[in-house]
Amino acid sequence: KSLSTKMSSAATDTIEAPTTTMTPAAKLDALRSKMKELDLDVYLVPSDDPHLSEYVPAAYMRRKFLTGFGGSAGTAVVFRDG
Repeated sequence: KSLSTKMSSAATDTIEAPTTTMTPAAKLDALRSKMKELDLDVYLVPSDDPHLSEYVPAAYMRRKFLTGFGGSAGTAVVFRDG
């Protein structure tokens, strides 16, 4: 198959949403597990978007998704060993 055919078929694939909701603690545990697998010591999770907008769109609220903290400013610093 050509690259464009592969890309168009991949775009139509569906992704199943998880059936359970993870708590922030479970998300951090999963992240730390992946960090150990990749031999990473620290993972930074910023609160801004690529445009440094004053009001961050919901799609870029990574810190809130991961930690549950929805404050207007801050960066989460996740250490592999807690």
